[in-house]
Amino acid sequence: MQPPRREPLAVASLAEVPRPVDLVDVFRRSEWLMDHVPEILAMRPHPKVVWFQLGVRSPAAAAALRAAGIEVVEDRCTLADHRRLLGAGHRIGG
Repeated sequence: MQPPRREPLAVASLAEVPRPVDLVDVFRRSEWLMDHVPEILAMRPHPKVVWFQLGVRSPAAAAALRAAGIEVVEDRCTLADHRRLLGAGHRIGG
């Protein structure tokens, strides 16, 4: 059972997120990842993990985030890992 949602499902910027988050999942091309680093580092508290999707890597962005104590996952699909860890039959959200 899922509780009713009282907050928006999307925001225009990370600064608008109303509460701390554990994971920031970035769906951008590799060459644009550094553009998001300042906004991520401005989050208080910092997210525990920043995830760059399958095929997306940025050594510079990853290094800057790791230097701030944030775990970085690059070139991995969150859905594929979710299914691998919880089983292919598990559906997200229900």
